Amino acid sequence: LFYVGALRGALELVWELSMAGQLRQTFLTPILLKRQIVSDGAIFLLGNITTAFVRWPMFALIAFACSRYLGGRASFGVFLRLYGVVLGLFVITILPNFLYVFFRLPLVTFRVSEAYHPIFGVGQMLSSLWLIVISSKILRITSALSWIESISVSLLIPLTNLGLLVVSSWVFFNLPVLTGLAQRDVFLIAAWCFIGVTLAATPVLLWAGRTMEERTREGRARNSGGRAPQ
Repeated sequence: LFYVGALRGALELVWELSMAGQLRQTFLTPILLKRQIVSDGAIFLLGNITTAFVRWPMFALIAFACSRYLGGRASFGVFLRLYGVVLGLFVITILPNFLYVFFRLPLVTFRVSEAYHPIFGVGQMLSSLWLIVISSKILRITSALSWIESISVSLLIPLTNLGLLVVSSWVFFNLPVLTGLAQRDVFLIAAWCFIGVTLAATPVLLWAGRTMEERTREGRARNSGGRAPQ
């Protein structure tokens, strides 16, 4: 996941510079290139790495909790292993967005504030569709859910991911304390806050999944009057 996040971050940084028409200028200007690599680029890469790590237990926890609620018996560890593999897709979700450099394509923009507008482009659309399909397959195989149940849970995963991005961006970028700050300072603060939150959330999500699994196991043991299944 570390390498997946780092490579994805590098690709997204190149895409951002390309969309702004600054890629050639950045690589031909040593001062700009140094700033992108040492400061802005490093933060950008770290943010993508922590994003990969926090999505891993978050996707697994959503699938696990919903499958258990619907009667599935697959363990949290099973979902962690499967979504660890699935998140390899994270590295290529940005690639289709390079088409925006050359063509006018559909793009959904969430205007959460004057300073920041999260976008949902072709890359995100295709990766979300793939995530729904593969998650549905995972739930069908591991938890024996019906097609309707598996698709409903699978839809919840990308919708939760998108919802958290939009809502957290709206809350953060509209904080009164940020008024009057330079845009670059606002984005640096946002980046470090995001990195801190994702670093803290990852072990919490892992703990929540393990705890939920242990409690459901104990509950089934009490109901059956025997030993908890392993």
